[in-house]
Amino acid sequence: MALIINADDFGMTKEINEGIIEAYKQGAITSVSIINGPEKEHAIESVKKHGIPCGIHLCKKGPVYLLFIKSLFSKKFGRKLEIEFEQQILNIKKDVDAVHVDSHKHIHMFPPIFDIVVKLVKKHDLRLRLSKNIDIGLLNRLGLKLFYPRNKKKALKNYIKIIDSHETSHKKLNRFLNEVKEGEIIVHPGTRNGKIKRLEELQILLKNEREK
Repeated sequence: MALIINADDFGMTKEINEGIIEAYKQGAITSVSIINGPEKEHAIESVKKHGIPCGIHLCKKGPVYLLFIKSLFSKKFGRKLEIEFEQQILNIKKDVDAVHVDSHKHIHMFPPIFDIVVKLVKKHDLRLRLSKNIDIGLLNRLGLKLFYPRNKKKALKNYIKIIDSHETSHKKLNRFLNEVKEGEIIVHPGTRNGKIKRLEELQILLKNEREK
């Protein structure tokens, strides 16, 4: 299996879109995940224009810990989330040939939410990201490692096409690009730094591509 370098958050802001497009044009990434954000339409038009392989970056507003708690204890929340996620899938698939699903902040890996997503990707014949080696934040890292075996077993039982994903900060990205040989590396390029050093990630990706 060839290594996939996938840029998340396509459609979130103009600066993110610009960075992702530049990375793709320079051969530094191989696919993108479109999010239902303010610049989604621009992202969709860019996918069409440049022929960028794409998927769907499911998202839900709110603190991650609160989404997890609600998914555990509220069936009503789960039903609403399933409707919302399916609408996001349909809104993107009607315009482009999206082939995979993942999620903002890896919320699809929470077991109750994962079960909803499995149902949807099976219905819409999509590949599913499994967040495996996520080297960002201690609680995030430990939680995802705990959920991974259970989720992989469920996905395989449902004959879902899966791919293992790896993510790190800009500080270790160059090492990941050199060490990870299969599966998917998740990146977040952009033309402006914020909480995520998106410009620095873009520069690392472009430099890595030039040095191949």
